[in-house]
Amino acid sequence: MKFSIFNQNQFDGIDTNDYVYKKLSELDKAKVYKINGLFINSTSKFGAQPLLIVSEIKALVNLPSYLVQTAQTILTDVEAVDTIKQGKVGFRVKEYTKNNKQCFTIVFVDL
Repeated sequence: MKFSIFNQNQFDGIDTNDYVYKKLSELDKAKVYKINGLFINSTSKFGAQPLLIVSEIKALVNLPSYLVQTAQTILTDVEAVDTIKQGKVGFRVKEYTKNNKQCFTIVFVDL
């Protein structure tokens, strides 16, 4: 077994001090945004919450909590993290309805 898969890969060198938190509902649904980084906020009052670092809009974008496992998988995959660091991964916002409620998720895009 390779225990190196349990190492968390970091997105160092991105100063997010002046970034604002954004909800997916606040983003342009027709636009593709480049992902500069990803992390999981484990101190959220709603439980673990994945966030995307999006430098072009100086934002930390909140993702739905059901994407925590996806975020963890990405963070333990060196190739996936390197691909994000190389600027080759983006996302677009997808809107859908569930139980008569407007919901939002993302669709990953290869850049």
